Amino acid sequence: MRPLRSVRRRLKGLPGAGHEALRQRIKRDELEAERLEQDLLHEALPLAPAAADREAAQANLLAYAGAEAPELAALLSALD
Repeated sequence: MRPLRSVRRRLKGLPGAGHEALRQRIKRDELEAERLEQDLLHEALPLAPAAADREAAQANLLAYAGAEAPELAALLSALD
């Protein structure tokens, strides 16, 4: 995936429609490679039980937002 991204970035801004068409094809392939990589990770890592998904998502959101969004905890509590 990284080599594709590197080539795509180098093509950005080069003159000529051919470069842009190639860049778009590489971009499509890069996204597909990333999707395949995520599928492999998903298959390799154990998943939490479905019942814990909502709680885990809320905990992750609170950890990400941290002290910058104290109102987030109240909002998440209201959704329960």
